[in-house]
Amino acid sequence: MRYSKSRALFIFLAAVPFVLSNGCSLLGRPDRVCFQRRCIDVQVARKEAELRQGLKNRTFLPEDEGMLFIFPETGRNDFWMQDTLIPLDIIWFDEKYDVVYIASSLPPCISSPCPTYGPGESSRYVLEISAGRAERLGIKIGDHAEHQKGRPARFPLAAR
Repeated sequence: MRYSKSRALFIFLAAVPFVLSNGCSLLGRPDRVCFQRRCIDVQVARKEAELRQGLKNRTFLPEDEGMLFIFPETGRNDFWMQDTLIPLDIIWFDEKYDVVYIASSLPPCISSPCPTYGPGESSRYVLEISAGRAERLGIKIGDHAEHQKGRPARFPLAAR
């Protein structure tokens, strides 16, 4: 079947409102953690290997990105910075996504043993973001966050 240029242009223009009205869902959308209207795109760690790996060996983390750790159950979830090459803020949440503790501007661990950080109480979710970002966003203990689940791409994107 052969398409004329005008027919191809019509099909393209007809698809644009559909893609835009669906939030570009054909391209997917990452998960986000939002504090009121201030949101951070997050990679989610749920599986045991992902929870252990975290942000280890990364040399850069964009200001509006982070990693959300979702533990299988509420418990004491302490963190350390071994093999983490960038300074981070770490925020602990209870099962309702209320902030229970914030550790700010944690440095990479350069000597062993590495110190551990944590609230000393139970948490269910933990968010790692760029050092100083929690303060710049005005995040405080007791604040509520919302986890907005993203959408995967509907089709594989071409390799770049």
